[in-house]
Amino acid sequence: MDNMITIITPTYNRCSKLKALYKSLLSQTSKSFEWLVIDDGSTDKTQSYIKELQKDEQPFKIKYLYQENSGKHVALNNAINATDTTLTFIVDSDDCLVPEAIETIIFKYRKIPSYKLNKLCGISFLKINSKGKLLLNKFSNKVEEDTYVNYRILRHIKGDMAEVWITKVLKKYPFPVFKNEKFLSEDVVWIKMSGPYKMIFFDDPIYIADYLSEGLTKNRRSANWKSPLGCVYKGDLLMGSSFPFKYRIKGSLYYNIYGFRAGKNALEIIKESKNKIVLLTIIPSYIVFRYWKLKY
Repeated sequence: MDNMITIITPTYNRCSKLKALYKSLLSQTSKSFEWLVIDDGSTDKTQSYIKELQKDEQPFKIKYLYQENSGKHVALNNAINATDTTLTFIVDSDDCLVPEAIETIIFKYRKIPSYKLNKLCGISFLKINSKGKLLLNKFSNKVEEDTYVNYRILRHIKGDMAEVWITKVLKKYPFPVFKNEKFLSEDVVWIKMSGPYKMIFFDDPIYIADYLSEGLTKNRRSANWKSPLGCVYKGDLLMGSSFPFKYRIKGSLYYNIYGFRAGKNALEIIKESKNKIVLLTIIPSYIVFRYWKLKY
């Protein structure tokens, strides 16, 4: 059977965590996948660990790519470019999969009618922690088809889900890269795919995550502060006409605050934006910027 899925794992100095993920991949009831580890400039034993695994006969193909430390979004771009399977599944280095994860993904994907596939960018499943608790604030317990924006953002479903992407669509939407910035919220791409494409949201838990204190999820505000241009980009997306007014206000705050953080003054921010809504929030944005500047 040809491999249907590439599991992409971006990693940076997480060799000790990769071993648990590898063990969970060995336990998969279906081995119709490849594991692509993209190393974002690790200085630990990540490279030698993966090379040792590659020397032994494995029940699935293991690939390894190395890049100078540039950030997870750059690593994902490089890994996605190197992927040629039907589906792409991003699994972080400190997480694991339940034994039936790959089997479940393939089974669900193959049941999708062909006339729907051209309108989809991916399918989504549930994440749980090691105690079996869902990593969402709410869930409807039924299969639904909708855009990422409608389902996740406009319905206020917060937390993490396990998205599996159709590779040929994902390749059309590379993560934007900004000079000297090593962090970018992944959902900027999910938002851009939303509208042209929908997703199917399934209610199967397939992914186990216990967030590390040093992980990106728990340090997002600090990471954002160090990468303001990516945040300006996200703010601009949130000001799009497909969002209700309150979200566009939130987007303008994001756009303005991180515009100030990027070293721009109020006039430059207003002139560069094509959306006049930034005028409404320029003063409160500056107040928040000054407060965050003291904090971060």
